[in-house]
Amino acid sequence: MSGRRKVAVVGAKGRMGSAVCQAVATSDDLMLIGRYDVGEDVAAVRGADVVVEFSVPNASFDNVLACLEAGADVVVGTTGWDDAKLVALEQRLAAMRAELRAELRADMESRVRRMSNLQDRPGAVPDDVR
Repeated sequence: MSGRRKVAVVGAKGRMGSAVCQAVATSDDLMLIGRYDVGEDVAAVRGADVVVEFSVPNASFDNVLACLEAGADVVVGTTGWDDAKLVALEQRLAAMRAELRAELRADMESRVRRMSNLQDRPGAVPDDVR
C-alpha cells in the first residue's frame, strides 16, 4: 500500500469528478483520500499528493489557489478559464515562495484521450507520469 499517490478530487459530485473518483478508487497505484464539492473547504486537501479539480468555472480559480497553497500538485479539468484568469494564476504562481508544480493547458479532454492512448504503448509514457 505504500508508494500509492494520495489523490483528492474537487467537484467530486459532478459527472467528471465522480468519474475521476471511480477511476482513482479502482487504481492499484492511487489512493482516494478526499472528495470535495460546493461549500466544502478545499484547503482540507492537505496530505494529498495531487488534487484533480473538476468544479465550475466561477469556483475553479480559488480552488486551484487553495490546493496549491495546501502543498498539492493540481490537475485542472474545469473548462471556461479565460485569459485573465490564466494570467492571474501565472502571476500568483510566480509570487509563491514554495516550489509548486502546475501545468496550464487548454482542451484537457483531448490531452486525456491522447494520454490514454499512449498508456497502452510500452515506453511511451515515463513511469513517473503514470
